Amino acid sequence: MMKTDFTLFLFLLLLASCGSETPKNAGAPATPANPAAPGQTADRPPVYLEGIYASSSTLGKDVFDLFDNDPGTGWQTKTGAGPDEGIMLYFANALPLGGVRVSTGDAAYHGDGDFVLTYVNGSPGAGGKPGDTIPLGDKPVKALYLRFVQTGLEQILKRQKGGTEVEFETFPQDASISIRELTVFDDKGNPLRLAPPRRVHGMVKVSSTLAPESAYSSANLFDARKEFVWVEGNKKTSGEGDTLVFNFMEEVNITAVQVWNGYQRSDEHFAANARLRDFEFGAAGGPKTTYTLRDTKAGQKIELQTPVKGQHFELRIKNAYPGRNYKDLAIADLLFFDGDKPLCWLRSCRNNTSANCTAGRPFHRWRKFSTGGSATS
Repeated sequence: MMKTDFTLFLFLLLLASCGSETPKNAGAPATPANPAAPGQTADRPPVYLEGIYASSSTLGKDVFDLFDNDPGTGWQTKTGAGPDEGIMLYFANALPLGGVRVSTGDAAYHGDGDFVLTYVNGSPGAGGKPGDTIPLGDKPVKALYLRFVQTGLEQILKRQKGGTEVEFETFPQDASISIRELTVFDDKGNPLRLAPPRRVHGMVKVSSTLAPESAYSSANLFDARKEFVWVEGNKKTSGEGDTLVFNFMEEVNITAVQVWNGYQRSDEHFAANARLRDFEFGAAGGPKTTYTLRDTKAGQKIELQTPVKGQHFELRIKNAYPGRNYKDLAIADLLFFDGDKPLCWLRSCRNNTSANCTAGRPFHRWRKFSTGGSATS
């Protein structure tokens, strides 16, 4: 018998608006279009993000709060989660970017080196301190990752390891990284009007999930992290006949579906596991249309023959590209569109409304041997 994975999600409706971290009540009216942040042009067209996440977030100080035009809010890591935390932005369309600037607000920066390093389309770039405009090279950017590497709060201790004295760097358990503002500039130096997601509650039900479900949960379809995947658990097939049912708590309009196919942790993972080929999509209980994906890791945007409107939708797997080593079918990420506006969701946790629910962890690293060598913990 197939197992049922019935998971609660926090849907994201990515419009030109931004809401509070969690809706005050389910019947509240939609949030008005998001105003331009300080220094931005209100009539500039919005730049849509197709995905956004942070490595950890404190309840009430989520990464989405960086885009609410409120200088009193912002993003903060879990306490004790020190350097090497980060923020990822995925742009719906690659565009040339000139720079990025982060502000810590009233929080003092105590370091003497780079506070943040940038990674453009996966490649390391320039770094800088809070308030610096860090250059991004004026080249098309699809993915921008900000990695926070130093706060100045780190403590250097000496310990014995393997009979040799080493320096041990640690981060205070009650400290965190905090950002008040994040501004991205185009190649002409103009601040962009980023359109962050607005959250709408919903549920998703899949007909099977490969064990262990904690590793291959359908929550991975909506976390914006391509290396984490949902894997079907049908023991007889490669997912043929499996279904994913999406239930929104308010009416939405879907004009396109974008799929990041397969297990995208590496090219080897991608080839080893089965990938989605043909699928049906439409309103739950209504007529479905069949669509076909290419066998590629790139995101594939499938325009629906007829837009569907409602609260309940269904995707049914018809057949798959076979895996080289395993028959299990994997899907990395899904994204819906309403016109040119991406419509997606991120998971919520049982006891945390943070969009990512990534637990903070005590930070430490072995810096160097006192004799000049190096080691890692």
